[in-house]
Parts: sequence; structure tokens; C-alpha cells
Amino acid sequence: MDQSFKQFLTLPVTRDFVAILAWKVGMVVGQPATTAPLPSLTAFARSVIVNSRIQPSTLFGAMVYLERLGTRFTKLVASHPCAPHRVLLASLVLAGKFLNDSSPKNRHWATYSQLFTVKDVNLMEHQFLTYLNYSLKISSKELLTQYESFRHLPHSPPPLPKALCSQGPLHHVLHPLPSTKDSPPAPTFS
Repeated sequence: MDQSFKQFLTLPVTRDFVAILAWKVGMVVGQPATTAPLPSLTAFARSVIVNSRIQPSTLFGAMVYLERLGTRFTKLVASHPCAPHRVLLASLVLAGKFLNDSSPKNRHWATYSQLFTVKDVNLMEHQFLTYLNYSLKISSKELLTQYESFRHLPHSPPPLPKALCSQGPLHHVLHPLPSTKDSPPAPTFS
């Protein structure tokens, strides 16, 4: 494995890295037109990453999964204001669980997110797994590809293109899970 990549994995996660990850999610999912009271995707990513103490290797793993999702669904449309936040969190949950011997439980991810319930996180994880065909194996080559693309980007990611907000192939996946009597109500984003 590339020596600079190994060295990079020992460094703390930077703001640039968080911004690139949020940008990548936006490129895959799009940005729904909304005035909902949600944190920006970058602020949400930063909060989850700081609270969970994610390492760079997990972020690169999440980027691999996002790349696969984007390749599989060239027109993944954000049908709900929190869709990008949901996809970002699901990619981090799966990368964390697959790449690390010890990973936070879904109840911890729900706490880190400050937006979603445990049921939401469970559903996101299941749906993301389904759309990846349960294929979680990540090769060294895939990690290095993500590293190289990250290394060659400018410090600030390019602006996102305007996303469509019509129903898409995964529109049902990206809606929040309705609350039930035994769980706290899901946040309202209107």
C-alpha cells in the first residue's frame, strides 16, 4: 500500500476531508429544494464525525460505498430534505462496522446524529445494504482510488449541481421511518 496513504490514515480528520465527504454525498443524492430546519450536510457530517471519533480509514470506506451507490443509481434523487443526511449516516455506519473490530452500535449512531431514532438508523442500514447488494468488501485498490481522488481535489470541493427533486428509483428509501408508539417521534422537517 502507498506509504503516503498509510501515513494519512494516522492523521486526524480535517475540515477539508469532512467537506469533501459531504460534497460526495451531495453528488450521489442531490440536494432537495427545501427550507427545512436542518443542519447543512457539512455541519451534520462534522458533528457525527467528531462525536463518533471516526478515523480516516472509515471515511474512505464510506466514500467507496457512496461511489458504488452513485455508480449503481446514476439518478438517485433526494425526495426528502434529510435524504442526504440519511445516506451519509448509513455509509458511515456500514463502513465503521465493516472496517473496524469495534464499532458503535446503532443506538450510538442515533445519538451522534442528533436527528434520527434507532429505528431510523436500523432502517437506513438495511436499505443501504440492500442497494449495495450486501457487497461490503473493500479492496486496497478502492481505498487508494478514493485517497488519490481526495488528494487531487482543491481544498474546497466544487459546487454541487442543482439537483432534481422528483420521485426517483429510491424515493421510498429516503423517507424517514414513521414513528411508532414505542419509539420517540421522528423529527419533523417541514
